[in-house]
Amino acid sequence: MTNADKAVIATGIKSVCEKYGVPFINLSKTKNKVKIKLENYENSKENNPTRNSIKK
Repeated sequence: MTNADKAVIATGIKSVCEKYGVPFINLSKTKNKVKIKLENYENSKENNPTRNSIKK
């Protein structure tokens, strides 16, 4: 069981999915993956306010 599987149960999302007949799909377990290239990836990492506010 992955962290996503545990989280979906712990947060109650699984119950909501079941109530409305919506499947929960753990994307880390899917075979088909899509890779995309992000322009200015390095700049976006450096300018991320959340990342920059974390003290190490």
